[in-house]
Amino acid sequence: MSEEAETEDAKMRKGEEAQSKRNESKLGPKEVFPDGTNSKDPKHESKSPPSKSSPSQERVIEKLYVPSITELNLIRMSMHHLEKMMVMPCFASLAIGCFVRIGIGQNGNEIYVAAQILDVCETSNVYMVGSTRTNKAFEVRIEKEYKVFRFEFVSDEDINGSEYHQWLKTHIDTKDPFPTKELVKQKQRDIRGGMTYEYNPQEIERAVNQGKG
Repeated sequence: MSEEAETEDAKMRKGEEAQSKRNESKLGPKEVFPDGTNSKDPKHESKSPPSKSSPSQERVIEKLYVPSITELNLIRMSMHHLEKMMVMPCFASLAIGCFVRIGIGQNGNEIYVAAQILDVCETSNVYMVGSTRTNKAFEVRIEKEYKVFRFEFVSDEDINGSEYHQWLKTHIDTKDPFPTKELVKQKQRDIRGGMTYEYNPQEIERAVNQGKG
């Protein structure tokens, strides 16, 4: 190749390199990549953020229901209730799930706690509730212990603030589930129904016989 042709080729290469540098200097900020390339290779393209899930796809966390002190007292069985209802054929199913304010001993003053009735059972002791003899008792849970109390230890007074907060603390400490809103409503209906229950002749006779012993 002649010296003149080689010189012409060199000029052309220099011209191409100069044009390439001018093009690179015109690259916009969105075309500059971390590795110094200006390639549109897919691995350099930014990814759009994931779309948010619709409300129907999001997990719905139901707010924890905790009965208020007023609601506990609405499903609290008192001695007045017991005198009226304890001879009912369906008394056990009515009472289970309700609450009692029950005396658990003395420490200078009588100590009471709020407790949910877990079962109605029979004991070896016969005693009087009002004018009726009975050997029945409630099984309740106090803190981590299951205990049986005769009806005579049930208070007629409402659960107070201190007793309510101790009940809350025990449930939280033991991780026991709280009574549901549906149960609270059902027990209110049960107590109202029990207080207006009309005994048939056979039930009245049985109640009279229990009173005589």
